[in-house]
Amino acid sequence: MNRNLKSVSQFLSMYENSERFSSADGSEYYGTFEGDDHFGTFSPEDLTSADGGMGAGRKPTSKPYVLQVYATGGTTVNAILFGFNDNFSAGPGTAGQGAYGNNIAINVASAIPGVSYERLITQSQNKPFDIGLWRFSCGTPGAQLDVTMTITYVDANGRTCTDPVPLSNYKDAYQQQNTIIDVWYPVKIDGNTYITLPITGATTTSTNPLTISMFPRSIADQANQLVGGGSGKSFTTPRLSGRNVPVIQMVNPGAARVNTVQGVSLGKTM
Repeated sequence: MNRNLKSVSQFLSMYENSERFSSADGSEYYGTFEGDDHFGTFSPEDLTSADGGMGAGRKPTSKPYVLQVYATGGTTVNAILFGFNDNFSAGPGTAGQGAYGNNIAINVASAIPGVSYERLITQSQNKPFDIGLWRFSCGTPGAQLDVTMTITYVDANGRTCTDPVPLSNYKDAYQQQNTIIDVWYPVKIDGNTYITLPITGATTTSTNPLTISMFPRSIADQANQLVGGGSGKSFTTPRLSGRNVPVIQMVNPGAARVNTVQGVSLGKTM
């Protein structure tokens, strides 16, 4: 119980201390302009733990939005994702290439059957969402997972702010796989937010794209109020890796004890 209260208190304090920014209609919203560490002393385990962390047993598990992106021509080209207010008028491009503000060498598509990138970028404008966890995966290890993702926030009052997120900073020291990176970084996606991500043509192809899975912590949904619900929906971020595996202690009577955390041996204690 105490841990629950502490986690909730940290969560509320985090948002109360966030800088406010005015939207086009003069209202205020809490942005992520400053690139703060929004988890603070909060850890991913607080969001997903089974022992009473935030949302444990109370919210449905987040279902990701998934995009696949690749570059043609063998060179590195910046992909532009989202940013409905700035990019939607550019149109869908040709067969996914050059869609919605992208260079003609960039191909962006939804990896979810029956869902187009056009639907996702449109929905982000009228149903904004807050991403808590990102998974970047590419079948060919290399420079693609070492790039820096840049989040750009634009306001109708002329204010713009960029927030760089180097993916390599989130590599787990115990991680064995070199084709996946999980990034715990909160980003609010709405019509005024877009993401710039370098795509390496030497690494990505149509058969080996960069796959980006975005797990929302919350989704705004004003239509939900029509049926007596709230103005949005909240979700629990899922466990994706061994980082969330509980501590395991193997004890053999009369033998050395081996402590393991997340399946990794930490040494022996006598």
